[in-house]
Amino acid sequence: MRISLIGRVTVEFDDGVIDEAQLFGRQGRLFFSYLVAENGRPVPRDELAEALWGQTPPVTWEKALTVLASKLRRVLAQHGVAHPALLTAAFGCYRIELPEGTWVDVLEAANAADDAVRALEDAELDRARERGALATSLLHRPFLSGENGPWVEAKRRELDDVRERALATLADANLRAGDASAAVDAAQRQVMGGLAHAGYQHALLARSSGVGSSPLRIVFTMVATDRLDALLHLLAEGAERGTDVEYGGLRLSLVDVPQLEGQFDLSVEMRQSPSALTAVFRYSTELFERATIERLLEHYLRFLTAAVDNPSQRVTAVPLLADAELAELLALGTGAVR
Repeated sequence: MRISLIGRVTVEFDDGVIDEAQLFGRQGRLFFSYLVAENGRPVPRDELAEALWGQTPPVTWEKALTVLASKLRRVLAQHGVAHPALLTAAFGCYRIELPEGTWVDVLEAANAADDAVRALEDAELDRARERGALATSLLHRPFLSGENGPWVEAKRRELDDVRERALATLADANLRAGDASAAVDAAQRQVMGGLAHAGYQHALLARSSGVGSSPLRIVFTMVATDRLDALLHLLAEGAERGTDVEYGGLRLSLVDVPQLEGQFDLSVEMRQSPSALTAVFRYSTELFERATIERLLEHYLRFLTAAVDNPSQRVTAVPLLADAELAELLALGTGAVR
């Protein structure tokens, strides 16, 4: 049995897959995920209720937990997992005891990161690189995508620490193995991940321009707000030329902060510089196709253009669709009934 809690929740068997859509809604998904993440530990019912409903659970929350447990046992039994000790309820607690050999992505990621650290300490560089790379690849998507709440956020912070530890080990192992490029890449991902989770909006990656400097000498400089626009303008010009810029004795280049855990399914970041209005669309590829986002951007640009051309018109009168799109929709609406 293989269980994935990162990204989309799934349970894989030899004879099929249980998708999160079969886990009885949001509460079923959280109920199952919480117990799996706490594998082997008796979880008090009120702790589970808080994870599922927050500080204001429904009046019938105890009965709801009983129903969820019963449904979960039934769907697992359909795939031959019907051991009575798998999901138990006793003394006001629920507990999942996964069968030996069950693979769980969050547990495997933590084990791989620990293995990588031990391998590095023993100078087993190939194993350290292999296990470090596995841990980081498993954690490239958010834990329980689309969910929020204290427990989910705490688990994400825990997994962030695992990912940073794996990346630090991977950087060190690559450097010792003589692969400076891979070492820099791992170190950069580690630092950028830390910045993203710390809430930095403007990160400037500065590598020393001195000859012979360590490839891992990565410096982040914070820029005063009143000078940020001017510096970003300077960097934008450098980006258009395809070159870095010199600033305060450092060579600077803009680095995009990647989309990481805890972000929304769709978000738009806007920033105005002296020469442009920049928009960054971040979206879940599990929910949206690139073409959908591009079409959304086209509609937004059409809206902005029309608003600038005629600032006095009502917002509801600003067109979003191009003539061709509007004609296509009208044709669909008046087509033959099938």
